[in-house]
Amino acid sequence: MFSEEELLEECARGEERAWEELHKRYAGYVRRMVSWRKWGFSPSEVEEIVQEVFTDLIKGISQFRGQSTLATFVSRVTQNNCVSALRRAFAQKRGKEVTKVSLDEPDEEGKAFHIPPALDPPPEEVVLRREEAAELHRA
Repeated sequence: MFSEEELLEECARGEERAWEELHKRYAGYVRRMVSWRKWGFSPSEVEEIVQEVFTDLIKGISQFRGQSTLATFVSRVTQNNCVSALRRAFAQKRGKEVTKVSLDEPDEEGKAFHIPPALDPPPEEVVLRREEAAELHRA
């Protein structure tokens, strides 16, 4: 069993046993927070957010400075993930979902994506013009 300080040190080093211990200690806590009925998440959303929380903990554990308890840090990461999930859901409802566009395949109407030619001269031409102007200036 790790102390909180040892757990943090070992997690920061990437020790698998420490991450298993962290998950064991906090998985229920995180799941209860995410399952809070006022968030309104479905069971599948809860599981997805719990996974995101632990992914973010893995990414961010090295930034934990010990100014609060580990439980407070886990709580903050969990709350941030819940708020982010709500924002994504509201954005989708408002129709602000990011649409991916294939540059290779035609759209539903059979139209292919077309990139218009640049209006500026190519970079090589710009360099040649500058060199010519510099040469004329020297003459």
